[in-house]
This record gives sequence, C-alpha cells and structure tokens, in this order.
Amino acid sequence: MSIQMQEIQSRIRKAAQEIPPLPGAVMQVLDLVDREDATAEQLQKIISSDPSLSAKVLQLANSAYYGLSRQVSTIQQAVIILGFQTVKNLVLGLAAFQAFKGEKHATPEMLSLWERSFVCAGVALEIAKVKKLGLANAETAFMGGLLHDLGLLFLAQYFPIPNNQIAHAAREDSTRHDTEQQMLGIDHAAIGALIADHWQLPSALVQMIANHHAPFLPDNEYRALIACVSLASSWVLAANPELNFNFAPPEPPEDAIQWAGIDEAVQQEILMGVAERAQSMRHVMAA
Repeated sequence: MSIQMQEIQSRIRKAAQEIPPLPGAVMQVLDLVDREDATAEQLQKIISSDPSLSAKVLQLANSAYYGLSRQVSTIQQAVIILGFQTVKNLVLGLAAFQAFKGEKHATPEMLSLWERSFVCAGVALEIAKVKKLGLANAETAFMGGLLHDLGLLFLAQYFPIPNNQIAHAAREDSTRHDTEQQMLGIDHAAIGALIADHWQLPSALVQMIANHHAPFLPDNEYRALIACVSLASSWVLAANPELNFNFAPPEPPEDAIQWAGIDEAVQQEILMGVAERAQSMRHVMAA
C-alpha cells in the first residue's frame, strides 16, 4: 500500500469516528421500540419533538412504497397501521440520510443511493419472508438493506474528490467496492460499519453493513440476515444498472445463493414489486 493510500485511509477512518451522533430523538426511538411496554402515544411524543423528522416520517408513510388505503395524519396512526418496527426503520433511515445531506439539497447521486437503498431494503425483507425467518428478522433485514450503503453517502459528503475519482474510474468489469479497495485501501462496506459502530447501532446492523460484499457468509448468528442483504444488493444492482453508476454488479456469496434457493422467476417478481414502489421515496427526499 502506497504512503498516499495509507494517508487517505487514515483520514477516512478518523472522519468516520468524528461524525456527529444521531439526534437524541432518534436514539430515544430506538430504545423505546425495544421495550415491551412501548406505546404508540409514547413514540408519537418522541418523534413529534422533532418537527422536521415528524413531517418526513409522515411523508414516507403516505408514499406509494407502503400502499396504505388511506392517508395517515399523525405519527400515532402511522405506528398503529405500519407497526413499531417499520416506523423505527423510517426514523433511523431518515436520520442517517440527513446526517450526510445536512442543510443542502440532495444531489442526484444521493437521491439514487436513497432510492436503491429502499429497493434493497424491500428485497431483503421479502427474501427473509420467503425463507420464513420471522417478522422481527425480516424487519431487521429491511433495516440492514436501508443502511448497507452508509459508506457511499459518507464518501460523497466528506471525500468528494476521491469519490469523484472512483466514479470516473468506473468500468463494467470492476465492482465499486473492488475499485475503492484499489484506490483507497478500504471499501464502503468497511466504512459504513465504522459509522454504524460509532453510532452504537445494534450488532446485527453493523454486521450486515460490514459483510454485504463479503465473498463468503461469516459463520455467526447474523449469517442469514447478511445473506438477505448481500443477495438483495446484488439483485438490485444487476437489474438496475442506472443505479450502479456504471460499475459491475457485485456477485453474492455462493453460499448465500445456495442458502436462499430462490429461483429466477420469484427473484424477478420480488424485484419488480419493490422497485416500482421505491421510486416514490426519491421524490419525498428530493423535497
């Protein structure tokens, strides 16, 4: 590794550890939802203490992604209709996106990342359902899919020059994460895991983010969840080249493919259903 590469890798690791913490309201939501005695009223009170967050949660809840038969006008209604875990996922996803967007208008690259993250999240959830992992694990897989590309948002915001250099080096025979390793000595999966750990997010999320481009599934308790996110990421990028910024789609681990055992017809059905809904998320975040 060259001295220049070592220097930028050191700068990246340092910057990832210095990102401001998530807002207090977000951390309160994460803590509350994990409690058995949590109520919709309590959750509404916390989220409503941040008017901007509350407004965005309602916009997302009413988007075509969730396909509700009627509009929800309060956070409490959203919790009752969508469920605690879904609202928690929206809050955490919004907070993560806002952490890198700041007060600026979202760039086309960030909006594409947001859209593909929601597609990946929905596909990961559907894979978990097909594999009968249970509702709680399916929701966790969704969250892993939504946050798996935190590292890309970080690079776009904090390291725009190296990020642009990586983008200009895009080739259809090289994946984004391989190009990052060659140019930076670290990839966005590792960077995202550093950020998730810094934010003290649950271990399952850190593991899904860290391993979503790993060549083999790790032999740990999160193996099935990692498989869901890894497969979802690969499927989405292979099916939507425009969301992959001219890089080759990543290959999922062979053991993940074998574990899932999902045929191509089911795969395409999942992708088409989720992708159509996810387009609405881009419009919400562009506002």
